[in-house]
Amino acid sequence: MKGLKQRVWTRPILEKLATEEKWGTVDKHITKLSTPTNLRYAHTIGIIKANENARDFYFTLLQKSKISQRAFAQIRKKVFLRMVAEKSPYAKFRAACTLAEHGAGEYTASTLEILKIYLTNSEPSVRKIAKKYVDKLSK
Repeated sequence: MKGLKQRVWTRPILEKLATEEKWGTVDKHITKLSTPTNLRYAHTIGIIKANENARDFYFTLLQKSKISQRAFAQIRKKVFLRMVAEKSPYAKFRAACTLAEHGAGEYTASTLEILKIYLTNSEPSVRKIAKKYVDKLSK
């Protein structure tokens, strides 16, 4: 359509939408941010932001991005420690999903324990994701 501008989905725009809980739009466009610069920002700054929805957003970005085993091995401990310290149940869930997706390594038992809590969540989509990762880590 002529005259319509296509929106550019940048990290700051999607982070702002996440803080406003506009998850439909965020989920639709989050994988467009899977660049080395955005992933570095996610694990160094994003997962320690003050806003719990921002932390949820950055853990989700890490979870849904393609990260090599070698690269993830370098941040696994940081993700685990943030998962353990996380107060927000959704950010904690996404941190556990990030570990399950990319390899929880020596943190498998703790990650599994966290994910099992979400098997009884009131939201069907959360239960489905939790089951997927519990099954994956239980093999």
